[in-house]
Amino acid sequence: IESCAFKGCTSLEEIKFDCQIAEIKDETFFDCEQLKSIVIPSTVTKIGQNAFQKCYSLTNMEIPESVTQIKDYAFKECQSLSNVQLPSTLNSIGINLFEKCTSLVSISIPQSISSIPTSTFEECSSLTEIIIPQSVTSIGDHVFSKCSALAHIEIPSSITIIPYHSFASCFAL
Repeated sequence: IESCAFKGCTSLEEIKFDCQIAEIKDETFFDCEQLKSIVIPSTVTKIGQNAFQKCYSLTNMEIPESVTQIKDYAFKECQSLSNVQLPSTLNSIGINLFEKCTSLVSISIPQSISSIPTSTFEECSSLTEIIIPQSVTSIGDHVFSKCSALAHIEIPSSITIIPYHSFASCFAL
């Protein structure tokens, strides 16, 4: 399945793969605004840039343990996405990964992650709590800015610098 294969398929609601695929490529489901459900096969190791961006109806995402990499903007503007289970095998996440996921309430960052890049959770206005694991040594600019419901955060001693606008407009803190 090549990049942009289903881009802009605004009536697509569900995807089930009967084949083995290794990667969900860049923009594969970009702007599939009615996509509610997808089962990612256990053969997938990488989710590409903007893969699910603007999938406004996607509510939950279970990412299999086979995934080790999620690229930039993969879930940006998935406004109905409320829960995400990131695999313990994940070793990198891209910038702006969950930006403007306004329904995101819960997420667990696995111990395998060492960096939370720029704007990862920016404008996740329903996110109330985040626990950053000790494995994380750096966070990017604007990482939690405009998370207006964020009331509790645990920052480990492994993080020595809180960058520019990291918690700007986090009114509940």
